[in-house]
Amino acid sequence: MNLRPYQQEAVDNLRAAFRSAFRAPVLQLPTGGGKTIIFCHIAQSAAAKGNNVLILVHRRELIIQTSKALARLDLAHGVIAPGYKKNNAAIQVASVQTLVRRLHLIDFYPSLIIIDEAHHAVASTWDKILLHYDKAKLLGVTATPERLDGKGLEEHFDLLVKGPTVKFLIQNSFLSNLKVYTLPIVLSRSLIKIKNKDFDPEESAQSLEDAGINGDAITEYTKRCPNKPAIVFCCNIRHAKQMADRFIKAGYKAAALVSKGVGPLERAQMIEDLGNGNLDVITSIDIISEGTDIPVVTTAILLRPTESLTIYLQQVGRVLRPAPDKEFAYIIDCVGNVQKHGMPQQDRDWSLEGTPKKDKSPPVFICQSCYAAFERESLKWPVICPYCGHEHWPAEKPEEEPGVALKVDLVEVEENENIITQHDRKKLIAKATCLEDFIEIGKLMDYKPGWAHIAWKERKAKISQAEWKPPSKPIKYRKFNMSEIMKQAGIPEPPWGK
Repeated sequence: MNLRPYQQEAVDNLRAAFRSAFRAPVLQLPTGGGKTIIFCHIAQSAAAKGNNVLILVHRRELIIQTSKALARLDLAHGVIAPGYKKNNAAIQVASVQTLVRRLHLIDFYPSLIIIDEAHHAVASTWDKILLHYDKAKLLGVTATPERLDGKGLEEHFDLLVKGPTVKFLIQNSFLSNLKVYTLPIVLSRSLIKIKNKDFDPEESAQSLEDAGINGDAITEYTKRCPNKPAIVFCCNIRHAKQMADRFIKAGYKAAALVSKGVGPLERAQMIEDLGNGNLDVITSIDIISEGTDIPVVTTAILLRPTESLTIYLQQVGRVLRPAPDKEFAYIIDCVGNVQKHGMPQQDRDWSLEGTPKKDKSPPVFICQSCYAAFERESLKWPVICPYCGHEHWPAEKPEEEPGVALKVDLVEVEENENIITQHDRKKLIAKATCLEDFIEIGKLMDYKPGWAHIAWKERKAKISQAEWKPPSKPIKYRKFNMSEIMKQAGIPEPPWGK
């Protein structure tokens, strides 16, 4: 199997690093760029010189994938994992979880350890293995050379070797071109508590349900790319199962691929079924966030908000691999990850020190007509959406209320027409003192029902923090009469019925 020019360049750079006395370089290469092929060629070369090579992976799916890649090169190898027989091949593929339990039983001593998905190498399980084989050279490979919390990998690696960018791979047809869409309703990320340095899964799932975003995800999939093979990244196992059921009720063939209650053979069958058309949708959490190679998958639906750039890029990378008849990869971001971390194909300044505390991600422009997300090419106006052609002109940006991204429609307003202005809207919301207030205001503004519950939840959070006090003269209701609410707020009544 011949290497692509950039893959051969990566191999040459890594060999040069070892010759220059670096003990532990790490190769950064975007998802879909062919990391497995590169490290298998390096393993082949090392074994040909009489060296033992240990390839560490952390998922069963990656064991199978790596073993198949080695077999395509006609390389004899063993596998250290449950269900595999021991052999004395110079190349061994090991499950990290299995190897750490068998360290005292195994008499295999590698000269080179290759660490797939190397951003995991700082975890305690990996540490035990690397300390046990402290004389071996290391080679890490990853698309995202930083830990899930944004910290660097300098603890174990001494040189970062960078491969080509995502943009280069797309422009040269090594990865699929992509389209990114967001939702008009924005998840209130500020209300979800942080647990283990990321958003709490239970609260995230509940917030999505309260805002009606779970249903919107299915609607957007049906609108943008119905029946195209899709992976839905969910918050937890319960959420994944619920979303699979919802897709089934919507008429799609769907299944939840989760860690509990689904055996290895069943998981492998699900992945195969997604590739051959027997499934339209797989809902999951982390099992297929990393490494799993399913080129035919076209759509990633993001239903898990995350503060981790690594998790975000690993997820969207699942759909970038090219395949026959695959014109575009689709990203449907339902939770604001694109706005937080930037477009998947933007250039990033990776380093072993990790992500700087100051976020340098360029702003993502959201089309107010089709809700596509794209990088703005220049500061000139108008900004033209590359997807629908809508022209955007500079205007005062409306202040976003909790949980809502306002849809701005430019309309001609007749002179003296009595309309509710942004200032009026703010006055109304400031007067609201209970959930019923927000429900009535939501009806007036034609917001989705979930907005009222999210807005009230944020208001209560502010009250608990003593950051907000109710008006001295609370609104008095006569069966929630909106005309009376607006009158007490000093807002002229709009032309009802228009």
